Amino acid sequence: MAKQPKAASSPTATFDLAEASGHFWIDLGLVALAVELGPGPHAVNRVLEWLTDRYVQPTGNTGEYYDLSTDSVRSYPKKNWLYPLNFFIKVTPDSGGKIKRNVNGKEKTLVTQPPVYRLDLKFSARTGRCSVCGAMAPTTEAGMWVFPFAVAPNNFGNFYSMTKQGIDLCPRCALAGSAGYLGWLWRAKGQDYIHFFVFHGELSMMKNLYTNLIRPQQAEANKSGNASMAFYGPYVYESALGLLLNLFARLRVNDSSASSGADSEREEGLALLGRLIGGASAEPTPLALYAISGTFGKAFEMKSIRVFSRLETHYRRYERWFDRLSQFGFSDSGRIIEQIFRQFVGKRGQRQEQQQETIWRDQVARAVLTEQDPFPAIERFLFEVRVREKERRPLVAGTLILFDHYAEEVLQMNPSLLKTLSGFGHALGRIAFQEKDMGVLYMMRNAKNIQEFYRVLNDIQFRLKMTVPEDFLVVDDRDRIAGVPWIRLKTILSIYAMNAYLYAEKGEKGEKFTSDRGMEGEATDVSVS
Repeated sequence: MAKQPKAASSPTATFDLAEASGHFWIDLGLVALAVELGPGPHAVNRVLEWLTDRYVQPTGNTGEYYDLSTDSVRSYPKKNWLYPLNFFIKVTPDSGGKIKRNVNGKEKTLVTQPPVYRLDLKFSARTGRCSVCGAMAPTTEAGMWVFPFAVAPNNFGNFYSMTKQGIDLCPRCALAGSAGYLGWLWRAKGQDYIHFFVFHGELSMMKNLYTNLIRPQQAEANKSGNASMAFYGPYVYESALGLLLNLFARLRVNDSSASSGADSEREEGLALLGRLIGGASAEPTPLALYAISGTFGKAFEMKSIRVFSRLETHYRRYERWFDRLSQFGFSDSGRIIEQIFRQFVGKRGQRQEQQQETIWRDQVARAVLTEQDPFPAIERFLFEVRVREKERRPLVAGTLILFDHYAEEVLQMNPSLLKTLSGFGHALGRIAFQEKDMGVLYMMRNAKNIQEFYRVLNDIQFRLKMTVPEDFLVVDDRDRIAGVPWIRLKTILSIYAMNAYLYAEKGEKGEKFTSDRGMEGEATDVSVS
């Protein structure tokens, strides 16, 4: 067998964007290095020094060390790895040796130099094959700080390999892995939860995202994160949707609305990105979002990792929601869309220690992001939260417009059937309120089978003197009404009816609504920030 050639003693790496690695974390770091440092070639050690400078910050405190050259105790400004990198990078700084000296009459053990923070990668003397990109080059075995998400959820301490021999990385992939922290977006609430978000797609699109969206948000980071979001909470689906809604709102910025200077370049970049993933004139460019959720103890404990693909499909649907709401007279459709999804929040715990519970928002977000049925979650929220609130209120104006469109487009429901459901549901809710008969709405909501549902419809005819639409009376052998599973029709009808009941109740109390011109049976939620 021929011997493998020895590698250069000081390897270099290039960061051109001609070829992706295919791994979301490596590609993210590659784009960040290409933007920040240029294609190169770059010496590995120089890049690591540059990354260390970016990852270390002063803490605001001071420490002491013993200066051997002056034989005296001196102070130095303490530093540490940036939060939340410090839960991933567990590289101990070099503080020199330790020495005991008498200070102010007390013996103290002091280090002999201020701690020096250093990232280091040791490459093999011979070339090998990179586990990620397949290149033949000197390699290093990846540690967790280089490849932080190659781990098993709920067991972050068990770093597992992509191959039985471990993860061997070439200089390009190793440095890219080390630089991935430059491009992540994150949002945290103390030690309760933290979410990390990484976009992945074609490298040219990732470069656009990094330059025009991620890097500006990095500059505005605070203790709770750097991700601009419409809303967020402890669950991964709601937080991912909050991030995407904020991004989609930015992408709708037109070239004509861009101001002058650097902001103009940013807006133009985002407008270009919007055309790439949502333009009707060309095939959209695929884009995915990786969402990693977990908690912090001594280290990061990953609870889940989700991949949301086909973001271009979600963006085009967002634009259709925007247009549909505008057709109904909403002047700020983007803000209304955010309010619609933000509203699905309740309270939990004792009255004096109540906290927000967002499980309903997560359920609705999960359905929307996976193109499933969101109506059961909306029904639960309406009957289990809104009806039980001290100040009862209907859904945010525009909610039923948006989800009617979703039912038509994603669930393939007939528009005429949706119109019938809307009309009958609104009438049912109003008349039930006039007769002070909320019980019949709960009977409908609690129907466990199609026979119970029809018994409720029969009760409605006699108790409320209403005529049930003929479309509801034709059922096939699969318990489908007008081509729709009976349970879905029942759920949507329950939502319309209870929402109209709450609207009528608010109207009787003489409470005024804002002028968002929602459909009858809806009101703007002004309590959600």
